[in-house]
Parts: sequence; C-alpha cells; structure tokens
Amino acid sequence: SKRKAFFLLLFIDDTTFMASIIDLIDSLPDVHINLYDLMSSVNTDGNLTYYNSGYDEPFKEILNNYSSKLTVNIFLSIGNYKTSFDEEELKLFETIVNSIDKFNNQLFIFIDNTGRINKIKDEQWYKNINHNVGMWYGSDVDTQDVITINHLHNYDIMDDAKDIVYIIGQNEYRVVKCVGDERSRY
Repeated sequence: SKRKAFFLLLFIDDTTFMASIIDLIDSLPDVHINLYDLMSSVNTDGNLTYYNSGYDEPFKEILNNYSSKLTVNIFLSIGNYKTSFDEEELKLFETIVNSIDKFNNQLFIFIDNTGRINKIKDEQWYKNINHNVGMWYGSDVDTQDVITINHLHNYDIMDDAKDIVYIIGQNEYRVVKCVGDERSRY
C-alpha cells in the first residue's frame, strides 16, 4: 500500500546519535534513503544515496512522485537550506515541501539543532509542517517550542541528561535512554 509523506523533526547536535538513527533506518529491508547533507558533515559507506550538492535531479525525482519502495529523504542541517541550494534547487525544494501531502512512498526527516531551526521558523513551509511529531535529544525539552508537547511532567525534565531522547507523537511523549555507537560509519 502507498504511504503518505510526513515529517519527523530531529533536533540534535550529537553526530553519533544522528548516525545511529540513520544506520537504523538504513538497515530496514525495502527502504531506500536519500541523504541530503547540506553542510557536507558526514561520510557514508552504507546503502543510502548521498548528496552534498547537485540537488536538482533528486528533487525532480521526488516531484515525479514515483518510488516502488519506501524512500526516506533525510535532510541534515535543514536550517541552512537557503544558503545550500542554488536558485533552481530552492524552487524545487519549496515545491516539494509545499505539496508534501501529495507524495506516495516518500517520508521526510529534517535534522538540525534549535539554533539553525530558529533561522527558518518564519518560513511558510515550516509553519505548515506537523509539529506534533518528532524527536528531541538531550536537555531543554521543557523550554523548546519546536515540537508540541501537551504536558511535560516535572519528573521527566532531565537537565543534566546526556543520552536522553524524547519521542513525541501527537503531542504526547515518551522518554527513552539513547545508546549511540562511537564506531558509527558517519
């Protein structure tokens, strides 16, 4: 069956954790990953397709809306998109994010930290995405305004937690312990 596109926002600075998430997705059968690295910050040797420039052709493929298997499009450092894309790529990207509900078998994951996300919070496409789903890595989940959480319990606010992840879905959250692999390939 066809799967509709959705956004998952990950706000992290920890490359080990980020690499672990990408490795996990890459290990899933019948899933293809397009990794758009807007700051050329990772190296890869996995099964994914890696882009750090020349985004126009893969963006056109997304717009053609054909994928025989689930494709996960991961954008690293999305807060830098305006300086990373040329004029044509920027138009294609904005067309994609403004018509996200029309894509089948395409998922979109945006990864960045809050500092860079704050640079794009006023963009119309960003305002239109689902802020009820995401993942928060580390402390300050109680002061962030990027992912909506209805009620955060005081006992779940861990200011000194290094490896705590908050999984948020439909305004509810779950706290999990994160284990990253320092030997990751990224």
